[in-house]
Amino acid sequence: MISAKSVIAILFLLLIFCNSTYCIEIFSVPVVTYGKVKFDSIFDTRQIPHLISTQDVVLLYPSPKLLDNRNKDINAHGRYNMAAIESRIGFKVEDFCINDDTKLLAIVEMDFVGAQGFIAVGALLSLINPFPNTLRMRYCYFKLDWEDESSLLVGHYSHLLCPEECQPETISINTGAPIELECRESQVRYAKRFGDVEFSFALHEQVDFVSTGPGEASPQYLRNAILPDIAAKLTYNWNESSLGAILDFKRLIPRTVTFANGNLFNHKESINGIIGEVYLDFKNETSELKVKLIYEDNASEFASLGSYAVKTIDPVTDFRTYANIPAIAFWVEYIYDLSECFQFGIFTGATKKLGANQSLAIDSFTGEPIIFGLNPSLEYVYRVSPRIKYRNGPCEVGLEFEVTGAGSGKNNEFGTIPNPSLVNNFRVLTAVTYYF
Repeated sequence: MISAKSVIAILFLLLIFCNSTYCIEIFSVPVVTYGKVKFDSIFDTRQIPHLISTQDVVLLYPSPKLLDNRNKDINAHGRYNMAAIESRIGFKVEDFCINDDTKLLAIVEMDFVGAQGFIAVGALLSLINPFPNTLRMRYCYFKLDWEDESSLLVGHYSHLLCPEECQPETISINTGAPIELECRESQVRYAKRFGDVEFSFALHEQVDFVSTGPGEASPQYLRNAILPDIAAKLTYNWNESSLGAILDFKRLIPRTVTFANGNLFNHKESINGIIGEVYLDFKNETSELKVKLIYEDNASEFASLGSYAVKTIDPVTDFRTYANIPAIAFWVEYIYDLSECFQFGIFTGATKKLGANQSLAIDSFTGEPIIFGLNPSLEYVYRVSPRIKYRNGPCEVGLEFEVTGAGSGKNNEFGTIPNPSLVNNFRVLTAVTYYF
């Protein structure tokens, strides 16, 4: 395996041979190099689930209360960390004319978060990182734009439910998760503009943002469904603002085989789910307001609370049916340019489970439903994170305060937690970034 130092040296040499606009030519095609070097300094007042975080940089929610024999909370202990894994480098071919009415955009972008894998601890989705500080593919796609204002995108890119025009601009790498959806997948996407209205349609397949299920978290649950994740989006644009609605449908096959009473049975268990969202991105000369409302069924690949659970169990064949445990999320972000160099911003939002619409099967060992999701013991998460940035040329310094609260506990027969226990974490994040 090529070491991180070797990769960095190669990329640095590429930059040396670029001219002042970081542009090189490969087979007579202009390739633009871009990216950033970012260094984070992080202080937390509480422990965070390190299996879900990538080197403890990504904060989704604080660890729940864990009492010792003296009734003291073991997780009520602060921590400090420094990391540069959010640094990125990308290569782009832009506005390359294939013919008179077709232009090409191609992008390959990487960061240093490292190769990721997923394990399941019970029904809990956990992210492991066996190769930290190594390159990870963020984007790898090409896009064809035609003169009739239609386009075709093919490759690895953000899910259609994560529109670029309405994403939080937090200094933290979590970008609002688990309140906001975060996911990149292999896809084919077609878009067509009709004046101020744009329609988009996409087919997705999971890669490293994957669904949970009875075995380990895996893309196989979607692949075995044969049907890709389907999403459609309708956007109205005016000036630099936009109003949009997105609907997504996904079918999972949790198991194809069951084993019971010494016998093997061929089954095709399935669970369907939808995710819908509406959003507003309003801009003027000095400020920007973003608002988003999300309804989600099983959405563990987005690092969100929407999940699903076992509804019935056949005692003879162990064949199982499933039901969704939907969640709802809402967030608002306001950005204001104080001057040419200073910018203030604040993100606030919350997400909460809504519960199944019928009783679920109860595990005789745990006394709870068998739930598959980000973390079944979570009932809600909220966050308030004000920030300020100073930008001078390619250099930026940022300071962000992030309060994240989470309520957790034991699920009832509908997959909700009647009396969740609340814990809060206060994070102070400072970041220094150089853009190129």
